[in-house]
Amino acid sequence: MKPNTVLINIARGKIVDEGTLIEALQHSRIKGAGIDAFTPEPLDPSHPFLHLPNVATPPHMGAFTIETWRRRSGVATENISRVSKGLPPLYLVKAERRKWCSPVCVENHDV
Repeated sequence: MKPNTVLINIARGKIVDEGTLIEALQHSRIKGAGIDAFTPEPLDPSHPFLHLPNVATPPHMGAFTIETWRRRSGVATENISRVSKGLPPLYLVKAERRKWCSPVCVENHDV
């Protein structure tokens, strides 16, 4: 990576090699990092990410926006309505396969 790189990880902690990133940050091989997903979570208070001046560690809330809150509330409201009518809820997760199931899958009773 270039020295002016700022790595942002709001996905999953395991997708970043933390040891390599810490070394790059400590030796100014990259400019900085913004990370809200760690392995393990929560970070130990002595973890280097919490003490490096070129690292921002906000709480794991990268996906919490006005838009996502509106969408979640809309789906929750719709699911309450569906379940009260005896219909299956939207966006079920198939436990045996840990796979998201779309509304079409639910309507076809493929859950």
